[in-house]
Amino acid sequence: MSQQRHATSRDRNREGQGTWCFLLGTYFPELFFSSDRRERPGFDAMVGNPPWDKVEPKRKEFFSQFDPALRDFQGQTLTRRIAQLAPPGSDAQVRWQHYDARNQV
Repeated sequence: MSQQRHATSRDRNREGQGTWCFLLGTYFPELFFSSDRRERPGFDAMVGNPPWDKVEPKRKEFFSQFDPALRDFQGQTLTRRIAQLAPPGSDAQVRWQHYDARNQV
């Protein structure tokens, strides 16, 4: 990368009041500002980092649709209340099982 392009990016980031940003047009002007580019300049695809955390079903958020006060419960109290809301064979239990299955990795 040229020193001029790097300095321009640094100046723009400084104008952002200390927030660092990566300006794609500054680092890759040939993709955005070249006269021989197609109608839609830029990248065809972007690849990012995978999520750092595992996607896990959130019991509290799911069951709070049946009892909004559930958001305040924790530990065994939460587990007991969920058991009351979703006894075996209930609609709530079946919906939870489908939700849980969709969110398993």
